[in-house]
Amino acid sequence: METVMLIYACLILLICSWTDWKRRIIPDVVTYPSIILALIYQLFWGNIWMAMLSGLLVFGVMWVLVIVLKGGIGGGDIKLSTFLAIALGYPLINPVLMVSFLLAIGYGKLFNQREVPLAPAILLGFIIIVPIYM
Repeated sequence: METVMLIYACLILLICSWTDWKRRIIPDVVTYPSIILALIYQLFWGNIWMAMLSGLLVFGVMWVLVIVLKGGIGGGDIKLSTFLAIALGYPLINPVLMVSFLLAIGYGKLFNQREVPLAPAILLGFIIIVPIYM
């Protein structure tokens, strides 16, 4: 059943990456139901407590980054990262987000852009890291 959640997470990341790249928005209509579905999945086939702890921790860290960076990370990025933390759980979410942030920073520096859509970087981090741990 774990494969089902990984495929679902990849599809959600693809959708959010496309909208974030094209319109700089990650739709709530995608992220909120995904968070709920990930929690339901973890309730029946995973570890709901670890999933909730992972989600809350990532949510909190993302908000701290928003405050420290004075913006730079949008609400959609926070909700997408929270969904992924719930879906993947600890410890897998850590390297995925670390690689994602490094890719986003690298892209911004390489192309001299101040605003970089984070969802595509999260998708790439997911694609790079998840196969290593599976």
